[in-house]
Amino acid sequence: MNGKRAVPDDDELLVMLRRTPEHGMELLMDAYTGLLCAVVKHRLSGSQFVSTDVEDCVADAFSSFYTHLDSFDPSVCSIRSYLCVLAGRCAVDVLRRAGISTESVTIGNGLSVKGAHGISV
Repeated sequence: MNGKRAVPDDDELLVMLRRTPEHGMELLMDAYTGLLCAVVKHRLSGSQFVSTDVEDCVADAFSSFYTHLDSFDPSVCSIRSYLCVLAGRCAVDVLRRAGISTESVTIGNGLSVKGAHGISV
């Protein structure tokens, strides 16, 4: 084995997040931090940003996901996709605060962030 834990499927993760939030968040962060960092860095590429912008966006994505866990609908999209949208939206907010236009940004698999607020899946 390569030393990494297997990522539970979305249903298992949701149960874990509700029963043992610390353990569930640990698994979630282990599984998706690298991906979310890549999403944010990609969205911020070509603009001036600092590593704390990336870290803040990733932390905000996890925090927002957990805070709104009860409203997450796994029949609409996967946890992975949803987290990517949240991180991308945060990156768009960083760009917007810097005065960089963010009319519409597509985040893989047809997910898009329009402006800095509306998520369409």
